[in-house]
Amino acid sequence: MPMRTIPKEKGVVKRKVNKKVMVSGSPAKTRAMRVASIVRGHPGWKRFVQALLAPPLVRHFAFVCVAVAPWCILIGAWDPPFPYRSGDVPDRPIVSRVDFTAPDPFGIRGEVVAFRKGQVLAEADLPLSPHQIQLLRIEHAAYLQGRPLASRVVRFFSVWLLMVVLLALSGVYLRLRAAEIFREERRLMMLVSLALGAAVLAKWFSHEAWRGELIPLLVFSQGVGIALGRELAMLFGSLVALATVLALGQPVSALLVLLGVMAIACIQLGHVRTRSKLIHVGIIAGIAAFGLTLAGSTLQTGTLEWIAVRTAFYHALWTVVAGFLIFGLLQPLERIFGVLTDISLLELADMSQPLLQELLRRAPGTHNHSVLVGAMAEAAAEAIGARGLLARVGAYYHDIGKMVKPEFFVENQTQGKNLHDGLRPAMSSLVIMSHVKDGVNLARQYRLPQAIIDFIEQHHGTTLVRYFYDKANEESRNGGDHQGVDESIFRYTGPKPQTKEIAIVMLADSVESACRTLEDPTPSRIAHLVRQISRHKLEDGQFDECDLTFRELREIENTLVNCLIANYHGRIKYPTVAAV
Repeated sequence: MPMRTIPKEKGVVKRKVNKKVMVSGSPAKTRAMRVASIVRGHPGWKRFVQALLAPPLVRHFAFVCVAVAPWCILIGAWDPPFPYRSGDVPDRPIVSRVDFTAPDPFGIRGEVVAFRKGQVLAEADLPLSPHQIQLLRIEHAAYLQGRPLASRVVRFFSVWLLMVVLLALSGVYLRLRAAEIFREERRLMMLVSLALGAAVLAKWFSHEAWRGELIPLLVFSQGVGIALGRELAMLFGSLVALATVLALGQPVSALLVLLGVMAIACIQLGHVRTRSKLIHVGIIAGIAAFGLTLAGSTLQTGTLEWIAVRTAFYHALWTVVAGFLIFGLLQPLERIFGVLTDISLLELADMSQPLLQELLRRAPGTHNHSVLVGAMAEAAAEAIGARGLLARVGAYYHDIGKMVKPEFFVENQTQGKNLHDGLRPAMSSLVIMSHVKDGVNLARQYRLPQAIIDFIEQHHGTTLVRYFYDKANEESRNGGDHQGVDESIFRYTGPKPQTKEIAIVMLADSVESACRTLEDPTPSRIAHLVRQISRHKLEDGQFDECDLTFRELREIENTLVNCLIANYHGRIKYPTVAAV
């Protein structure tokens, strides 16, 4: 048999291909060979095919397909929803689709009235009364009973396919614009599940007497906005609004109202640093909901009816209620998405926190150093568009492990005695590096969030404890051993900084400590010191895993230089006054 070479990423695999032709005329190839032929014939398709068949994408798509099915079941997607509400003004006469009977509201109790298919049930351009709504519900129930199974199955899969496509397109957007969310499968799946859950609750809350479909929509979108940002909140909030309108069978005007109120609430969020901000957002969105509901009703009916004013009032009320509900949901949202909101960060930044108070009592020098590093890190993070508050709070806690053995760190040695003088360099290095492990243990004991624990664990990366390493080498050479010492013994175990904020704290921590050693901290010396330390950490590979750009690193350096100059600027030397 002839041999065909199929290129692969590693090596070349030779396979035998049977030239036997099937009845249809297509070659009898395996699936893998078809893919290989596409890649070989069209090089531009190679990346597309590989990306399409990548395991994460397949898992994500499979999860979406499975997750949408329960949503379709809960909303009864096999049957069209009842589309009318009291006060709606139909633009055409509503006629019966089936023969049915209904109780006669004006007759003796128990009497019924027969309606024929095609009979007019409500006139056009007139608001629907409660009696007409009741009659239309009876007609709708009779219509659903007569629907064949095939029609129900087709509608179910049509709704299912529509939602799968919308969520898949949202996934493409996430991969392009929010790759970090796309890579974290647990967070992504939770986001999709909450979106579908909010759409189900919106249908259940949309009872005629409540009109509360805005509550799940706004709670979900504002929660996502606080946890993951306004961009994702508006994307998935729009999906929930579309799913809600689809489940309720409402007109386009209702969709516009939901989208408008949701967008205004998300835009107003910004950085939520106080709980009162949520009430402020709720009030503004409530005013918008009132106006948009009236406008949507007028657009649909051409007149302003009392029922529209009542619905607008409900929408405004539920919008404010959603702002209050977010209060109690902040901590669950943080646990679900694994994030820290600005409100929680401000609580952690309070200097009356027990752990910070303990640090102040046991290691006052380390406490003061951490406060300075926090101020510098916040300024540097904001200069590059990172989360300044997160950097500041992480800096406050990054050295809490030093309170276990505070006397071994120079900033806490007030009596001039250095305990390292009686230790071997390797032992001194071990004591110094142990503050990372001790800090992580303390943080877990006090139940600090994982985002703060990451600062403690990563702020030294895999850097070298240079002073004791050089001292050990010197002792080794003096002892006649010219091979030197094992460098790995004097390196932190890492990991390296995984975020820009942690990298900023690493650099701010180093330059603030080093600047204390300058005898004459002039601006030029401070600038030279900062750039030297930054370049050394860059060459050492400490910034390899945090996505810092050279432009951002330069901006961080400039900000740190300005902060250090402000803290360690020279003082005017006043002439001494002779003793009288």
